[in-house]
Amino acid sequence: MEPTPSESTSLIAAVSRCLDAIAEQTDSLVGLQPEEQLKNPVRALVGEVGTVAGRSVETAAEPRAAGEIGRPDIAVSTDGLLTGFIELKRPGTGS
Repeated sequence: MEPTPSESTSLIAAVSRCLDAIAEQTDSLVGLQPEEQLKNPVRALVGEVGTVAGRSVETAAEPRAAGEIGRPDIAVSTDGLLTGFIELKRPGTGS
């Protein structure tokens, strides 16, 4: 399903805000770890994408995940159900 022009504009604006927030974090004199600098902007972006999609999306930082998968950076739930996890990497590095 293609997003409407309004949804596309909203998504572009959300990505732009996320990138601006990341730039502010990386320019800050506060010495956060590179992955920490990404966490809040990415959480905000995921929430905004959910809003545009008409879904209730929540995120949690460093959730205690069941099983042997370790401790992901962000858990995502959609409409009250666990949707998945996001593992952030330092900017400029691959997976």
